[in-house]
Amino acid sequence: MARLEIRKISGVRTQDLNGQPLVIGRSSANPLQLRHSNVSRKHCVIEQTDGRILLRDLESHVGTTVNGERVTERELKPGDRIMVGPYELIVVDEDHVPAAAGAPAVDIAALRNEINQAKSETESSRQLVSSLEQSLEKLRGELDAAEHHAAGRQQELTGVREELQTVLSEWQTEQESHDQTRAGIRLQQEMIESLESQVANVNEELESLRSSQQRDGDQSQQLVQSLQQTIQQSQLEIEQLQQTRAELLNRLREHEHSQQHALQHASQTQQAWRSLRGQMSALDGLAAQLNTVQQRVEKAETQWVEADRVLSESPEHAPQALVARQRQTRISEQLESLHRERDETVGQLCSQMQELLAKAGRQEPETANGSNGAAPTEPTRGGLFSRFRIRKAIPNS
Repeated sequence: MARLEIRKISGVRTQDLNGQPLVIGRSSANPLQLRHSNVSRKHCVIEQTDGRILLRDLESHVGTTVNGERVTERELKPGDRIMVGPYELIVVDEDHVPAAAGAPAVDIAALRNEINQAKSETESSRQLVSSLEQSLEKLRGELDAAEHHAAGRQQELTGVREELQTVLSEWQTEQESHDQTRAGIRLQQEMIESLESQVANVNEELESLRSSQQRDGDQSQQLVQSLQQTIQQSQLEIEQLQQTRAELLNRLREHEHSQQHALQHASQTQQAWRSLRGQMSALDGLAAQLNTVQQRVEKAETQWVEADRVLSESPEHAPQALVARQRQTRISEQLESLHRERDETVGQLCSQMQELLAKAGRQEPETANGSNGAAPTEPTRGGLFSRFRIRKAIPNS
Protein backbone atom coordinates (compact mmCIF):
# COMPACT_ATOMS: atom_id res chain seq x y z
CA MET A 1 0.00 0.00 0.00
CA ALA A 2 1.29 3.47 -0.92
CA ARG A 3 1.75 6.17 1.69
CA LEU A 4 3.12 9.71 2.11
CA GLU A 5 6.02 10.80 4.31
CA ILE A 6 5.54 14.41 5.45
CA ARG A 7 8.87 16.04 6.36
CA LYS A 8 9.60 19.33 8.13
CA ILE A 9 12.10 20.66 10.63
CA SER A 10 9.93 19.49 13.52
CA GLY A 11 10.01 15.84 12.35
CA VAL A 12 8.68 13.21 9.96
CA ARG A 13 5.18 11.72 9.92
CA THR A 14 3.30 9.43 7.51
CA GLN A 15 -0.12 9.42 5.89
CA ASP A 16 -1.59 6.28 4.26
CA LEU A 17 -3.19 6.48 0.81
CA ASN A 18 -6.26 4.26 1.26
CA GLY A 19 -7.94 4.96 -2.08
CA GLN A 20 -10.00 7.94 -0.87
CA PRO A 21 -9.24 11.47 -2.18
CA LEU A 22 -6.69 13.10 0.14
CA VAL A 23 -7.19 16.90 0.32
CA ILE A 24 -4.12 18.76 1.65
CA GLY A 25 -4.27 22.32 3.05
CA ARG A 26 -4.14 24.66 6.04
CA SER A 27 -7.82 24.17 7.01
CA SER A 28 -8.59 21.77 9.87
CA ALA A 29 -11.42 20.29 7.77
CA ASN A 30 -8.89 18.67 5.39
CA PRO A 31 -7.89 15.01 5.91
CA LEU A 32 -4.24 16.17 5.90
CA GLN A 33 -3.73 19.54 7.62
CA LEU A 34 -0.43 21.41 7.12
CA ARG A 35 -0.28 24.56 9.26
CA HIS A 36 1.76 27.31 7.59
CA SER A 37 1.10 30.73 6.06
CA ASN A 38 2.47 29.54 2.66
CA VAL A 39 -0.07 26.68 2.56
CA SER A 40 -3.51 27.51 1.13
CA ARG A 41 -6.70 26.44 2.92
CA LYS A 42 -7.19 23.81 0.17
CA HIS A 43 -3.79 23.49 -1.48
CA CYS A 44 -3.91 20.26 -3.52
CA VAL A 45 -5.55 16.81 -3.65
CA ILE A 46 -4.18 13.28 -4.24
CA GLU A 47 -6.55 10.76 -5.90
CA GLN A 48 -6.18 7.06 -6.76
CA THR A 49 -7.90 5.63 -9.83
CA ASP A 50 -7.17 2.29 -11.54
CA GLY A 51 -3.97 1.81 -9.56
CA ARG A 52 -2.68 5.27 -10.55
CA ILE A 53 -1.88 8.10 -8.09
CA LEU A 54 -2.80 11.54 -9.43
CA LEU A 55 -1.90 14.94 -7.91
CA ARG A 56 -3.97 18.06 -8.73
CA ASP A 57 -3.20 21.62 -7.55
CA LEU A 58 -6.32 23.42 -6.23
CA GLU A 59 -5.26 26.89 -7.46
CA SER A 60 -3.00 27.49 -4.44
CA HIS A 61 -1.37 30.92 -4.15
CA VAL A 62 2.26 29.60 -4.03
CA GLY A 63 1.73 26.51 -6.21
CA THR A 64 2.71 22.85 -5.88
CA THR A 65 5.99 21.35 -7.15
CA VAL A 66 6.90 17.73 -7.94
CA ASN A 67 10.64 16.97 -8.07
CA GLY A 68 11.34 20.72 -8.31
CA GLU A 69 8.85 21.37 -11.15
CA ARG A 70 5.65 23.36 -10.60
CA VAL A 71 2.62 21.37 -11.79
CA THR A 72 -1.15 21.66 -11.96
CA GLU A 73 -1.72 17.89 -12.45
CA ARG A 74 0.79 15.03 -12.38
CA GLU A 75 0.78 11.25 -12.00
CA LEU A 76 2.86 10.33 -8.98
CA LYS A 77 5.32 7.48 -8.70
CA PRO A 78 7.14 6.04 -5.67
CA GLY A 79 10.03 8.31 -4.72
CA ASP A 80 8.50 11.53 -6.09
CA ARG A 81 9.07 14.57 -3.85
CA ILE A 82 6.14 17.00 -3.48
CA MET A 83 6.72 20.49 -1.98
CA VAL A 84 3.68 22.12 -0.28
CA GLY A 85 4.94 25.34 1.32
CA PRO A 86 7.81 24.33 3.67
CA TYR A 87 6.59 20.72 3.83
CA GLU A 88 8.15 17.94 1.71
CA LEU A 89 5.88 14.96 0.90
CA ILE A 90 7.56 11.77 -0.42
CA VAL A 91 5.53 9.03 -2.12
CA VAL A 92 6.56 5.65 -0.66
CA ASP A 93 5.35 2.22 -1.84
CA GLU A 94 5.97 -0.36 0.87
CA ASP A 95 5.60 -3.24 -1.58
CA HIS A 96 7.83 -1.98 -4.36
CA VAL A 97 10.42 0.75 -4.81
CA PRO A 98 11.43 1.04 -8.50
CA ALA A 99 15.10 1.62 -9.26
CA ALA A 100 16.38 4.15 -11.72
CA ALA A 101 17.43 3.03 -15.18
CA GLY A 102 20.76 1.17 -15.03
CA ALA A 103 20.88 1.36 -11.19
CA PRO A 104 20.68 -1.60 -8.77
CA ALA A 105 17.39 -2.39 -6.99
CA VAL A 106 16.70 -0.51 -3.76
CA ASP A 107 16.88 -2.54 -0.55
CA ILE A 108 13.59 -1.87 1.27
CA ALA A 109 14.94 -3.10 4.61
CA ALA A 110 17.97 -0.81 4.37
CA LEU A 111 15.73 2.09 3.41
CA ARG A 112 13.50 1.43 6.41
CA ASN A 113 16.56 1.27 8.67
CA GLU A 114 17.71 4.63 7.34
CA ILE A 115 14.22 6.09 7.92
CA ASN A 116 14.16 4.75 11.51
CA GLN A 117 17.64 6.14 12.11
CA ALA A 118 16.55 9.53 10.75
CA LYS A 119 13.49 9.44 13.04
CA SER A 120 15.68 8.73 16.08
CA GLU A 121 18.06 11.53 15.09
CA THR A 122 15.21 14.02 14.80
CA GLU A 123 13.63 12.99 18.13
CA SER A 124 16.03 15.17 20.10
CA SER A 125 15.40 18.02 17.65
CA ARG A 126 11.64 17.68 18.16
CA GLN A 127 12.07 17.84 21.94
CA LEU A 128 14.21 20.97 21.61
CA VAL A 129 11.67 22.53 19.24
CA SER A 130 8.83 21.70 21.65
CA SER A 131 10.68 23.36 24.53
CA LEU A 132 11.46 26.44 22.43
CA GLU A 133 7.86 26.68 21.24
CA GLN A 134 6.61 26.58 24.84
CA SER A 135 9.06 29.33 25.79
CA LEU A 136 7.97 31.35 22.77
CA GLU A 137 4.28 31.02 23.68
CA LYS A 138 5.03 32.11 27.24
CA LEU A 139 6.97 35.14 25.96
CA ARG A 140 4.15 36.02 23.59
CA GLY A 141 1.67 35.93 26.46
CA GLU A 142 3.89 38.19 28.57
CA LEU A 143 4.35 40.58 25.65
CA ASP A 144 0.59 40.71 25.03
CA ALA A 145 -0.02 41.52 28.70
CA ALA A 146 2.71 44.18 28.60
CA GLU A 147 1.19 45.69 25.47
CA HIS A 148 -2.26 45.76 27.10
CA HIS A 149 -0.96 47.51 30.26
CA ALA A 150 1.14 49.92 28.22
CA ALA A 151 -1.89 50.83 26.09
CA GLY A 152 -3.83 51.53 29.31
CA ARG A 153 -1.01 53.76 30.59
CA GLN A 154 -0.97 55.66 27.29
CA GLN A 155 -4.73 56.18 27.50
CA GLU A 156 -4.33 57.50 31.05
CA LEU A 157 -1.63 59.89 29.77
CA THR A 158 -4.11 61.13 27.16
CA GLY A 159 -6.65 61.72 29.94
CA VAL A 160 -4.05 63.61 32.01
CA ARG A 161 -3.26 65.79 28.99
CA GLU A 162 -6.95 66.58 28.52
CA GLU A 163 -7.28 67.34 32.24
CA LEU A 164 -4.30 69.70 31.99
CA GLN A 165 -5.98 71.55 29.13
CA THR A 166 -9.16 71.83 31.22
CA VAL A 167 -7.22 73.21 34.20
CA LEU A 168 -5.52 75.78 31.99
CA SER A 169 -8.89 76.83 30.56
CA GLU A 170 -10.34 77.19 34.07
CA TRP A 171 -7.32 79.23 35.11
CA GLN A 172 -7.83 81.61 32.18
CA THR A 173 -11.50 81.97 33.11
CA GLU A 174 -10.60 82.69 36.74
CA GLN A 175 -8.00 85.22 35.57
CA GLU A 176 -10.64 87.07 33.57
CA SER A 177 -12.98 87.02 36.60
CA HIS A 178 -10.11 88.28 38.73
CA ASP A 179 -9.53 91.20 36.34
CA GLN A 180 -13.22 92.06 36.42
CA THR A 181 -13.19 91.99 40.24
CA ARG A 182 -10.23 94.36 40.33
CA ALA A 183 -12.01 96.74 37.95
CA GLY A 184 -15.06 96.67 40.28
CA ILE A 185 -12.87 97.43 43.29
CA ARG A 186 -11.26 100.36 41.50
CA LEU A 187 -14.73 101.70 40.64
CA GLN A 188 -15.85 101.37 44.27
CA GLN A 189 -12.73 103.18 45.44
CA GLU A 190 -13.44 106.05 43.03
CA MET A 191 -17.01 106.25 44.36
CA ILE A 192 -15.76 106.31 47.96
CA GLU A 193 -13.27 109.06 47.13
CA SER A 194 -16.10 111.03 45.45
CA LEU A 195 -18.34 110.65 48.51
CA GLU A 196 -15.52 111.65 50.85
CA SER A 197 -14.98 114.74 48.72
CA GLN A 198 -18.71 115.52 48.99
CA VAL A 199 -18.58 115.05 52.77
CA ALA A 200 -15.66 117.46 52.96
CA ASN A 201 -17.61 120.01 50.93
CA VAL A 202 -20.64 119.55 53.17
CA ASN A 203 -18.49 120.06 56.26
CA GLU A 204 -17.14 123.28 54.79
CA GLU A 205 -20.67 124.47 54.04
CA LEU A 206 -21.71 123.50 57.58
CA GLU A 207 -18.95 125.61 59.07
CA SER A 208 -19.99 128.49 56.86
CA LEU A 209 -23.59 128.12 57.97
CA ARG A 210 -22.59 127.98 61.64
CA SER A 211 -20.68 131.28 61.26
CA SER A 212 -23.77 132.91 59.83
CA GLN A 213 -26.20 131.27 62.31
CA GLN A 214 -26.63 134.35 64.47
CA ARG A 215 -27.53 136.35 61.45
CA ASP A 216 -29.85 133.86 59.75
CA GLY A 217 -31.66 132.59 62.88
CA ASP A 218 -34.26 129.89 62.38
CA GLN A 219 -33.52 129.40 58.68
CA SER A 220 -29.90 128.59 59.43
CA GLN A 221 -30.92 126.05 62.07
CA GLN A 222 -33.21 124.26 59.62
CA LEU A 223 -30.49 124.24 56.99
CA VAL A 224 -28.01 122.76 59.50
CA GLN A 225 -30.43 119.96 60.37
CA SER A 226 -30.94 119.25 56.70
CA LEU A 227 -27.20 119.12 56.13
CA GLN A 228 -26.71 116.82 59.14
CA GLN A 229 -29.26 114.40 57.71
CA THR A 230 -27.43 114.51 54.41
CA ILE A 231 -24.15 113.77 56.23
CA GLN A 232 -25.70 110.81 58.06
CA GLN A 233 -27.04 109.38 54.81
CA SER A 234 -23.62 109.86 53.21
CA GLN A 235 -21.94 108.10 56.13
CA LEU A 236 -24.36 105.19 55.80
CA GLU A 237 -23.56 104.96 52.12
CA ILE A 238 -19.84 105.07 52.91
CA GLU A 239 -20.23 102.19 55.40
CA GLN A 240 -22.13 100.14 52.82
CA LEU A 241 -19.46 100.83 50.22
CA GLN A 242 -16.76 99.81 52.71
CA GLN A 243 -18.56 96.53 53.41
CA THR A 244 -18.86 95.93 49.67
CA ARG A 245 -15.17 96.67 49.29
CA ALA A 246 -14.30 94.15 52.05
CA GLU A 247 -16.41 91.47 50.35
CA LEU A 248 -14.72 92.15 47.01
CA LEU A 249 -11.29 91.93 48.66
CA ASN A 250 -12.22 88.55 50.18
CA ARG A 251 -13.35 87.29 46.77
CA LEU A 252 -10.09 88.53 45.26
CA ARG A 253 -8.07 86.61 47.88
CA GLU A 254 -10.11 83.45 47.19
CA HIS A 255 -9.50 83.81 43.44
CA GLU A 256 -5.76 84.26 44.02
CA HIS A 257 -5.63 81.15 46.23
CA SER A 258 -7.58 79.13 43.63
CA GLN A 259 -5.25 80.38 40.89
CA GLN A 260 -2.13 79.33 42.84
CA HIS A 261 -3.62 75.87 43.51
CA ALA A 262 -4.48 75.42 39.81
CA LEU A 263 -0.95 76.43 38.73
CA GLN A 264 0.64 73.96 41.20
CA HIS A 265 -1.62 71.15 40.00
CA ALA A 266 -0.89 71.94 36.34
CA SER A 267 2.88 71.90 37.00
CA GLN A 268 2.71 68.53 38.82
CA THR A 269 0.55 67.01 36.07
CA GLN A 270 2.90 68.23 33.33
CA GLN A 271 5.99 66.83 35.11
CA ALA A 272 4.30 63.43 35.56
CA TRP A 273 3.28 63.39 31.88
CA ARG A 274 6.83 64.18 30.70
CA SER A 275 8.31 61.44 32.89
CA LEU A 276 5.82 58.83 31.65
CA ARG A 277 6.34 59.91 28.03
CA GLY A 278 10.13 59.38 28.39
CA GLN A 279 9.63 55.87 29.77
CA MET A 280 7.16 55.06 26.98
CA SER A 281 9.83 56.09 24.42
CA ALA A 282 12.29 53.70 26.11
CA LEU A 283 9.69 50.90 25.89
CA ASP A 284 9.23 51.59 22.16
CA GLY A 285 13.01 51.24 21.70
CA LEU A 286 13.03 47.86 23.48
CA ALA A 287 10.06 46.70 21.38
CA ALA A 288 11.90 47.66 18.17
CA GLN A 289 15.00 45.79 19.39
CA LEU A 290 12.86 42.72 20.15
CA ASN A 291 11.33 42.80 16.64
CA THR A 292 14.86 42.99 15.15
CA VAL A 293 15.96 39.92 17.13
CA GLN A 294 12.80 38.07 16.03
CA GLN A 295 13.55 38.84 12.36
CA ARG A 296 17.08 37.47 12.77
CA VAL A 297 15.61 34.30 14.33
CA GLU A 298 13.28 33.85 11.35
CA LYS A 299 16.18 34.35 8.91
CA ALA A 300 18.29 31.74 10.73
CA GLU A 301 15.36 29.27 10.73
CA THR A 302 14.96 29.74 6.96
CA GLN A 303 18.67 28.98 6.48
CA TRP A 304 18.27 25.88 8.65
CA VAL A 305 15.40 24.65 6.45
CA GLU A 306 17.50 25.18 3.31
CA ALA A 307 20.40 23.23 4.84
CA ASP A 308 18.02 20.40 5.80
CA ARG A 309 16.68 20.29 2.24
CA VAL A 310 20.21 20.00 0.83
CA LEU A 311 21.01 17.33 3.41
CA SER A 312 17.91 15.27 2.50
CA GLU A 313 18.63 15.49 -1.24
CA SER A 314 22.33 14.56 -0.99
CA PRO A 315 23.94 11.17 -0.18
CA GLU A 316 25.01 10.72 3.40
CA HIS A 317 28.80 11.01 2.85
CA ALA A 318 28.69 13.51 -0.01
CA PRO A 319 30.67 16.76 0.44
CA GLN A 320 27.53 18.90 0.23
CA ALA A 321 25.92 16.78 2.98
CA LEU A 322 28.90 17.38 5.29
CA VAL A 323 28.79 21.11 4.52
CA ALA A 324 25.02 21.13 5.22
CA ARG A 325 25.51 19.41 8.61
CA GLN A 326 28.21 21.93 9.60
CA ARG A 327 25.95 24.76 8.51
CA GLN A 328 23.06 23.37 10.59
CA THR A 329 25.37 23.20 13.64
CA ARG A 330 26.43 26.84 13.19
CA ILE A 331 22.83 27.96 12.69
CA SER A 332 21.71 26.08 15.83
CA GLU A 333 24.38 27.87 17.88
CA GLN A 334 23.30 31.18 16.36
CA LEU A 335 19.65 30.43 17.24
CA GLU A 336 20.58 29.69 20.86
CA SER A 337 22.44 33.04 21.07
CA LEU A 338 19.49 34.89 19.50
CA HIS A 339 17.04 33.26 21.95
CA ARG A 340 19.20 34.35 24.89
CA GLU A 341 19.34 37.88 23.51
CA ARG A 342 15.55 37.86 23.04
CA ASP A 343 15.03 36.65 26.64
CA GLU A 344 17.28 39.44 27.98
CA THR A 345 15.38 42.05 25.92
CA VAL A 346 12.02 40.75 27.20
CA GLY A 347 13.35 40.88 30.77
CA GLN A 348 14.38 44.52 30.34
CA LEU A 349 11.01 45.30 28.76
CA CYS A 350 9.09 43.71 31.65
CA SER A 351 11.29 45.46 34.26
CA GLN A 352 10.74 48.89 32.73
CA MET A 353 7.04 48.13 32.35
CA GLN A 354 6.80 47.33 36.09
CA GLU A 355 8.57 50.61 36.93
CA LEU A 356 6.19 52.48 34.62
CA LEU A 357 3.13 50.84 36.23
CA ALA A 358 4.45 51.59 39.74
CA LYS A 359 5.08 55.25 38.90
CA ALA A 360 1.69 55.57 37.21
CA GLY A 361 0.06 54.03 40.31
CA ARG A 362 1.71 56.67 42.52
CA GLN A 363 0.57 59.47 40.22
CA GLU A 364 -3.09 58.36 40.16
CA PRO A 365 -3.97 59.51 43.75
CA GLU A 366 -2.24 62.86 43.18
CA THR A 367 -4.16 63.38 39.94
CA ALA A 368 -7.47 62.48 41.64
CA ASN A 369 -6.82 64.92 44.54
CA GLY A 370 -5.74 67.76 42.26
CA SER A 371 -8.70 67.67 39.88
CA ASN A 372 -11.04 69.81 42.14
CA GLY A 373 -13.29 66.83 42.87
CA ALA A 374 -13.74 65.82 39.23
CA ALA A 375 -14.14 62.11 38.53
CA PRO A 376 -11.03 60.44 36.96
CA THR A 377 -11.15 60.07 33.21
CA GLU A 378 -11.89 56.52 32.05
CA PRO A 379 -9.13 55.50 29.55
CA THR A 380 -10.09 54.42 26.06
CA ARG A 381 -8.33 51.71 24.07
CA GLY A 382 -5.59 52.50 21.61
CA GLY A 383 -2.46 54.59 21.93
CA LEU A 384 1.27 54.48 21.62
CA PHE A 385 1.66 50.74 22.24
CA SER A 386 -0.74 49.81 19.46
CA ARG A 387 2.49 49.81 17.44
CA PHE A 388 4.04 47.31 19.84
CA ARG A 389 3.65 43.88 18.18
CA ILE A 390 5.71 40.77 17.48
CA ARG A 391 5.62 38.99 14.15
CA LYS A 392 4.59 35.35 14.28
CA ALA A 393 7.65 33.18 13.72
CA ILE A 394 7.88 29.84 11.99
CA PRO A 395 8.69 26.86 14.31
CA ASN A 396 12.19 27.14 15.77
CA SER A 397 14.90 24.61 15.05
